[in-house]
Amino acid sequence: MIKGILFDLDGVLWDSTESKIKFFQNILAENGYKSRPKSEVRKVLHMTMWDAIKFLTKEKSEKRIKEVWLSGHEAEKKYPVELVKLPRGENKIIEILSKRYKLAIVTSAIREGVETFFKLSGFGKHFSAVVSFEDYKKPKPDPEPLLIAMERLRVKPDETVYVGDSPTDIVAGKR
Repeated sequence: MIKGILFDLDGVLWDSTESKIKFFQNILAENGYKSRPKSEVRKVLHMTMWDAIKFLTKEKSEKRIKEVWLSGHEAEKKYPVELVKLPRGENKIIEILSKRYKLAIVTSAIREGVETFFKLSGFGKHFSAVVSFEDYKKPKPDPEPLLIAMERLRVKPDETVYVGDSPTDIVAGKR
């Protein structure tokens, strides 16, 4: 019997594609890198910010990647939330599901990004757990983030459904 539902955040509970593209383009520009086309930035949207920066900058230096990554965390304060879209009817669906199941968010976004989602959507009251970038060592497709969420919800893997939108989400869910 299903007792818990885990949701990825980006691409599932909100459409942050345009805001993330703009975010990465901005931090690249602020750090002296040539602008990347939307098509190239789209390739990194399922990655952690560290991996996305590494891919987009083509940097080999861990020190330089860290500098850009840290500037990205500062830039989170200037994240273009005005470009984020919430799916129509989502509020009703989440409300209905939260009455029957324990809900959690599992994301590669930082905690501040989840808090922004809660402010924009008003959904914080419906989720019993959040697992964000700061909570695990191995990102998806490793199952660690999902396992942490299940532990926090006190549900077993065979009692849980995971809703994601990327190949890494599928692999993590199967594992």
